[in-house]
Amino acid sequence: MRHEPCLLLLAVALTGCPSSFSPGDDAVRSGSRLRVERYEPAEGGPAMYRDVFDTEIDDVCAFTLATDGRWRCLPQRGTLVYYRDGACTQPIVEVTDCPLGRWRTGRAGPPAACDEEVALQAYEVGAIVEVAQPYRVGPEGCVEASSGPDAGWAALTPVGPERFVAAERRVLPQDDARIGRVVFAAEDGSVSPGGFYDHMEDAPCAPQGPGGPRACTTRRPTSAVLTGPDCEAALGQTSCEPEGTLFFTQPARSDGCGFAPWRVYAADGPPVSVDPAIEICPRWRTLEDIPSYRLRAIDDELARFSDTPVGDGRLRRYPERRGFFSHLGEDSPYLDTELSLGCTPMQVGSETRCVPVDRVARELSTGTFVDPGCTRAALREPSDEPVCGTYVAVPSTPTTCVVNEVEVYRRGAEHPEGFVRDDSGACVTDSPGVPLRYVELEPVPPETFALMRVVTD
Repeated sequence: MRHEPCLLLLAVALTGCPSSFSPGDDAVRSGSRLRVERYEPAEGGPAMYRDVFDTEIDDVCAFTLATDGRWRCLPQRGTLVYYRDGACTQPIVEVTDCPLGRWRTGRAGPPAACDEEVALQAYEVGAIVEVAQPYRVGPEGCVEASSGPDAGWAALTPVGPERFVAAERRVLPQDDARIGRVVFAAEDGSVSPGGFYDHMEDAPCAPQGPGGPRACTTRRPTSAVLTGPDCEAALGQTSCEPEGTLFFTQPARSDGCGFAPWRVYAADGPPVSVDPAIEICPRWRTLEDIPSYRLRAIDDELARFSDTPVGDGRLRRYPERRGFFSHLGEDSPYLDTELSLGCTPMQVGSETRCVPVDRVARELSTGTFVDPGCTRAALREPSDEPVCGTYVAVPSTPTTCVVNEVEVYRRGAEHPEGFVRDDSGACVTDSPGVPLRYVELEPVPPETFALMRVVTD
């Protein structure tokens, strides 16, 4: 399956990955070279944009800012670009267990300044090369990069931006709603979704969440920390102008499983001095040596999407949501009204189904079982954590590669003891050293979930 998650491109522009569009949008269409693909419920209902396929390069692509200053549909698979020389002139990519593929896209130079768009460079993957010491480009120039002792490398050849389809980013005509939609009108005649637009702020905006109605924010986001004995005071840090920055924090899980709403803050006054020993939440966060600001909540000032899905069939659509493998379905693009759960289009066997994403068992090993014969698969969970969700989606392939192809299980009986196979293949009692519960996994027939199809306009 060629569909992969966006990697580097997620942080490039306000368009998201994938972008969303409202049901019934006849502005979205394929062109002479780019094919716009979407998911549709087989029984009818609102569609969801999937990706754009470039028939000339034979790969999916995403519109982003290219090195010539134009919006172009560059190969969607992002990468961290390293170099095999101390002058950072010979680009390379690290080889992993995933297929290399032919195309990669990465940042063309040092990180962009605060108010600059990030221009990306497309590369063609070449031969495997020997690299004694990799380098990277950072704010301080070309510096040595760390890598594992067994890291492998492949050469990258920069490809000129003119090789890829260019487009204009346009705001579609809008009614009285504050949030409008953006499309990329390409030179080959295709039109594909390009995110959202805040008409009051007169700028593109990006959905933020989960945990309640999503805000559509126009300013650069960064994370905040909470301080104080009750974790209620908000503190933000940024090297950029605070007026152009929004700070986000998720105070806590609402019930041990679901998310509490994200809070959005802006800087409240000039930089402040902060005791480096101050206790912050979450405990694993640390303060950086950059300006710190007290924050004020501005949730009520932001444009927000409705939290009511559209459509009247079994599957209802949240137009702004795009969450793949979201926790408990809280960022799922669809609501399955028969199951009363959020769901996401995924490949199950040879079909596309809308799968409830209660839990993604990325850590599931086929070597964990609940019986001494090692025949009944199990999920290992910390015994002191709350029990969350009903369904468990298990990636059929390594999660660092393709993550949209799954097998689906239902949580079954819990067992205090689990079993694994040792190096000799014998089934032995698992001894993890920490308190765990072992949840038996019951396979779920694919027809339990709503059937979907991939359509090319």
